[in-house]
Amino acid sequence: MGLSGPDNGGELLLNVLPERYGLRVHARSFGRNSDGFFAAGVSFEAAAARPRLAMTLFAEAGVTDAIDGVTGGGVQTTLWVVGPLALGTEGAAHLFWDGLDTTLGLSASLLVGFAL
Repeated sequence: MGLSGPDNGGELLLNVLPERYGLRVHARSFGRNSDGFFAAGVSFEAAAARPRLAMTLFAEAGVTDAIDGVTGGGVQTTLWVVGPLALGTEGAAHLFWDGLDTTLGLSASLLVGFAL
């Protein structure tokens, strides 16, 4: 979960990887003047230096607050600090479309959470 204030938005992410393949649910807002989105997708653990470091590729699709479409993908890196406490970074590109207009959004996030 990442929260960065009302002007920058926030992010909530659930990524379930029972093996190397998994599922993810992602909700993100971009601040007061722009839509957020809700998406679901698939994950693949592309590389790992267990038990401390893992790199995961993902692809997702969903809808924005205005019920427009969004698709995207990126890479997430997770570093376990102590026990299940983990720091994560995520870089992503999302394509937003509403039928007449298409927008590409690039994002980078720093996440803190629990990874089991």
